[in-house]
Amino acid sequence: MILTRQEAAESLNYLTVDEMPEKVISVFLPAVDAFLKNATGFDWGTLTDTYTMIDPLAKMAAGALLARWFDDPSLIGKADDAGIVGLIGQLKAKVGELT
Repeated sequence: MILTRQEAAESLNYLTVDEMPEKVISVFLPAVDAFLKNATGFDWGTLTDTYTMIDPLAKMAAGALLARWFDDPSLIGKADDAGIVGLIGQLKAKVGELT
């Protein structure tokens, strides 16, 4: 996963993971990871010999998508504002450095 459970809780303004609905972990986090992988062509949540730390921009993008999708389910599957599109564009540009 791009975000840890605690990072997901903090992105949604929960103090602890226990306060967060289970569907965040079982549904939202995998969907956010899959969305960013599909959008960029790179799996930002899986560490390798050359990708040794989750990219901070990937964490930012994942946190922003998680919060938007959780707060407004009509936005699920969408990343159509300039901020998210910009983060995805920056992640796509980094893929060449990592592969």
